[in-house]
Amino acid sequence: IAYTVFAPVLGLLGDRYNVRVLLTLFCAILGLGTFLMSYSSSIVQAILFFALAGIGSSACWAPVVALAQRWVSDKRRGTALAFMDIGSSFGIVGTSAAVPLSM
Repeated sequence: IAYTVFAPVLGLLGDRYNVRVLLTLFCAILGLGTFLMSYSSSIVQAILFFALAGIGSSACWAPVVALAQRWVSDKRRGTALAFMDIGSSFGIVGTSAAVPLSM
């Protein structure tokens, strides 16, 4: 829910402010929320920290796409966005595969 609420807000902020600063700030928020989830001692704390991580992760798509579009020429934009999408899929699959291997 937090991701869904904040993603459009981050898209608008990314248009107005420095995307690199927003990404740095919200990745730190994502990391903090994820870190704090590991120390939650109640379901309420876990939900709050998960929401904090969701707010942080909301900066991980729309501003990144905007940044990629600014960096890449019109001719290569589709390829760049495709590789960006592939990279995020590999990240999801890679972490899913790594968890059983680490046990």
